[in-house]
Amino acid sequence: MRNILICFIGAIVLCCACNSTKKQSRNTPTKKYISVVENVDGYNVAYTEDGHTILYTNDSTGNYSVYYVKFENGAGKYGLKSIEAKTVMLQIDSTLSSLKSFVSFHGGSFCEVDSLTGYKAYFFNERLKGDSLLNIDVPVEGVPLQENGVEQIVKHICKWLDVAYSISLSINKYNQIGWNEIVYALEPTHELQSFDVTAPSALYDKKIQKRLPRLNNIAKELTYFHKKLQEQMINNDIIRNDKKE
Repeated sequence: MRNILICFIGAIVLCCACNSTKKQSRNTPTKKYISVVENVDGYNVAYTEDGHTILYTNDSTGNYSVYYVKFENGAGKYGLKSIEAKTVMLQIDSTLSSLKSFVSFHGGSFCEVDSLTGYKAYFFNERLKGDSLLNIDVPVEGVPLQENGVEQIVKHICKWLDVAYSISLSINKYNQIGWNEIVYALEPTHELQSFDVTAPSALYDKKIQKRLPRLNNIAKELTYFHKKLQEQMINNDIIRNDKKE
């Protein structure tokens, strides 16, 4: 009888322990990853299982050119339907410590940092009308890249994608034509900062492989559009009304 009682008590303890382990497993969030593969058709490619995709490279001046898009389910077999409108190009300085600009086919913004007032944005709307905005309340304390590994680079890029999103929200408050589309395109970037980064040796994801040719073409077109907007701003065609946020 005593042995039966001991076995019964042990079974109860074991059952409780198993239930506790299962509960902890359910409460533990699943870790998400950004996979980065270097030197794929001229770009480094970073992507997640749920559709975030980043192409990045260094331009002739050493600055980082970054192309970001979030693929969505139901937008064609590989998510490529209307993907041009959802892609955003960022230009970040060579130390990844300052956001210089970001553009999409709906408009773009060239950014300056003032240590006292925050970001200034000189921007264009969808009709290429120029305007400006001062005192944008987003963090500006850029930390230069300490290590040149892909993990640190991608983490810095994700941070500046989120800053671009915050600036786009500020610009969109003034009902700028097309900027709601830019806000929509950048909105998913906020969650990327919580992802871990891993670096597989090759690009094995078939879906990403199918998407890359289209993204490469979009990157070329956005680079050309970025250059045209930059020339227009430098030539003082942009109207600088200097609105305060």
